[in-house]
Amino acid sequence: MTKVCTRSNFFLKSIFIILMLMIFAGFLRPTSAFPRTLKTIVVPDRIQSHMQPEIFYSFKTSAHRSKVEKNLDMKFTVFNPYLTNEPSGKQKEVLKYLEAGRDLVVQKKKILKDGERLFDVIMADIKANPNSPLAKARSAIAEIMKGYCLLVIESTGITVLHPIFYNPEVKELEVGYATSDDVNDTLYGLFFLDAAFAQGKPVFGTCHGAQLGYLYAGGGLIRLFPPVKEWKIKPLYARKNPYGAPIEIWAIDKMLNARDQNDRTEYALIKYPLPKMFGKGGVSGQAYVNKDLNHTLGMTEPVPAIDDFEVISYHPLSLKKGEVDKYEIKGNVPGYPQVKDANREEFNKALRRGVIVDLYKFKTLLGFQYHPQYTYDSLQTSAVFDYLVTQAASVH
Repeated sequence: MTKVCTRSNFFLKSIFIILMLMIFAGFLRPTSAFPRTLKTIVVPDRIQSHMQPEIFYSFKTSAHRSKVEKNLDMKFTVFNPYLTNEPSGKQKEVLKYLEAGRDLVVQKKKILKDGERLFDVIMADIKANPNSPLAKARSAIAEIMKGYCLLVIESTGITVLHPIFYNPEVKELEVGYATSDDVNDTLYGLFFLDAAFAQGKPVFGTCHGAQLGYLYAGGGLIRLFPPVKEWKIKPLYARKNPYGAPIEIWAIDKMLNARDQNDRTEYALIKYPLPKMFGKGGVSGQAYVNKDLNHTLGMTEPVPAIDDFEVISYHPLSLKKGEVDKYEIKGNVPGYPQVKDANREEFNKALRRGVIVDLYKFKTLLGFQYHPQYTYDSLQTSAVFDYLVTQAASVH
């Protein structure tokens, strides 16, 4: 009996050793026993100490149902140097460097030559002066990014991309709706993108995050309508949805948006084809995404003409030179008596029409002008986050 037990124990130990060797050799992956966590760093609006719950829900849901592997999870860390309580002090240190380097931004802008881009000039100065405050900020952010496999730059309500970076006329820190803090935020957003690109980490940029990436790539940014505090006649515009969804009612208030005009707490259905890169979203036919758009800046011309930049889709209101919107509804709009000729005229007068990009891929970044996190459960929008989780898992 003792010999049998001894042989049995020897056999079990041998099987265990073989299994462990196979695991370490990569033949087996014990995902159910050892679930993986994808560490993600999130850059929110500077007044927020937490990430958007919609983004949290979208990524968590897609991770938990991932077909890449079982028991996949995500852990999020917020980067906000204004409100941080993180014990290492690294975030506060980055802010200190940025504040010390802001004057350089103004100096470089005032002597910027035709054809030069401010961010390129700043990056050249960083390389030439590796001990400067901005160089130290960039280096510190790159070190932080090493601990994560995914970068998220959220849409914002207060934080804006400072116009000193894209408007030739702006050469000061304080310019009405933009402040010196926005210079800090723009710089650390750009430095995070720079670090993620260098390290091959995927990036989800929505609205503000997309605009940062578009600026980094050399794209043109403009404010799409004048900053009017209160419109005497509300700018409204009606158009048929090309894919059979309800009529789109576009408005300009503080933002350009197509949210439900009868109930402003609800998102409208702005139905457009889901780009092929995201798959089918679980349907056999054409898949669709619900585009929630709510923004002031437009990602416009020049569209970056570089090898690693690709436009994936254009804004519903995008028009090439000489084009007209064939889906515009003139006259009475069924269900929307508030949309009158005067509202339509005010809208067309206020909006700067032209090419407007609403989704692009640049290096490892997917930049969305719209907010797929708000419409995750609408149509096949969730496929966007399924794709992003897969990209993050492959890096991890």
